[in-house]
Amino acid sequence: MPMIMLVHSLKNTIGSGFTAICSATCPKQGCNVKIGRDTYERVLSKKEVEIYENALYDDFIKHVEDGEVIHCPKPRCCQIIVGSIRKRTVVCANGHRFCYKCKGPPHTPVSCGDTKKWEALCAKAGGEENVDTLKQLANNDIKPCPNPKCNVATQKISGCMYLHCSSCKCNWCWQCGQWGGKAVDRPEPHHVHQCNQPKNENWRKFITFFNFISLYYF
Repeated sequence: MPMIMLVHSLKNTIGSGFTAICSATCPKQGCNVKIGRDTYERVLSKKEVEIYENALYDDFIKHVEDGEVIHCPKPRCCQIIVGSIRKRTVVCANGHRFCYKCKGPPHTPVSCGDTKKWEALCAKAGGEENVDTLKQLANNDIKPCPNPKCNVATQKISGCMYLHCSSCKCNWCWQCGQWGGKAVDRPEPHHVHQCNQPKNENWRKFITFFNFISLYYF
């Protein structure tokens, strides 16, 4: 077979993707011999061989069941990791350590969800180095505004349970977390010195998280 025909056939094959590459046979009529990697490397240019290799690599990643294989999240690192259900923190062949599930920095034994909440809390406190503020948050000396679109850290020095948020301008109860007001287009919360209302459930969970995270960081 003329070389030019083989080159043309292989170029068409790599342009058609993984399935075409795997099923490609000799283009000569009546010949069913599979075309191997050595043929691609011998006949095609370096750039075309890279296209061939990338097609194989991308399909390998895409077709591994249940997401068992991922790329290392480190920029310019081409390593892949085969995960383990018993090990959350993994290390690629280049020595980069990360969480297999969220691809962030290692954070065992804290879950990925709680780690994201912790990072959000640190951002509100002005950084993880502000230990005193974070301790106050964790110990309920500071509570987040119960408006889920705000959650700004708030400290109550004295007075009744009725607070006004300087960020979102809502009014809220320090004890139960009910919130509202004209600024947020919700009914006003009660204005009392002592509160016996059940706590806003979402807000209560948020505060519970502050207490939980303190076990690991303080």
